[in-house]
Amino acid sequence: MKFILNEIFSSKINQYLVLVDEEKKYYVGFLEPTFNRMSEYWVYFKVPNDLAIYTSNILNENEVSNFVQECINGKHKDLKLPFDIEIVIN
Repeated sequence: MKFILNEIFSSKINQYLVLVDEEKKYYVGFLEPTFNRMSEYWVYFKVPNDLAIYTSNILNENEVSNFVQECINGKHKDLKLPFDIEIVIN
């Protein structure tokens, strides 16, 4: 399976990306440290449809940051994209 995602926002402060696919489904990506903390890798989560990350075409950064923090804390494991798929970011 191949996901083609377009980057629409990058937070340098909170270190995450907001991405969108052709079907206007949103995703977030961020670096996750490995177990030994010697390296990091990108992980991606699908944003639930009921999460209002956009209001009148303005990104709700607080909502996105809260969602990313919940993902980091392990709350949304069911929304995590598997590692065996190909992700292409434009």
